[in-house]
Amino acid sequence: KMKSRVTKKHDTVYVNLSGTYYGHTKSEHDLKRIWGETCTDEKLAEYNATGKCIMEVKGGRELAVRAEDVTRRETKELDSTMAKIRFGMTFTVHGDRDNSSPVKSAYKFAEMLGMRKHKLEIVEGADHNFNGTKYIDFIVSKIAWFIDYYTTIS
Repeated sequence: KMKSRVTKKHDTVYVNLSGTYYGHTKSEHDLKRIWGETCTDEKLAEYNATGKCIMEVKGGRELAVRAEDVTRRETKELDSTMAKIRFGMTFTVHGDRDNSSPVKSAYKFAEMLGMRKHKLEIVEGADHNFNGTKYIDFIVSKIAWFIDYYTTIS
């Protein structure tokens, strides 16, 4: 077991799996990136022409997507999230093949938090759900190490 080099115990640690962090500008918003394969050329054309469309989600349900909702999601400020976690340590685990929440957003979040307060683990080959249970042992062991390391003073 690796001894912690932490000199101050952190009362709060946060673990984030495949989170989405924006901070992009409006001009970067891309419906295909958000919806992936669900966003057909026809749906994209409808959205671009009318500012809205109906997208199919898991389980065959339909969801109305409006331009103002997409813009709000894309330009979401991280201030409220940052305020909540500024005194703790955060561990983000993200798959490099995540089509739901692109890995670049995890790097953006890491940049915004700063390396002193954040550890980022990119899981090679993992999708948004970490391929079901394929990576579960790996992820659980990393989370356990992180919590132990940052909550124990050596």
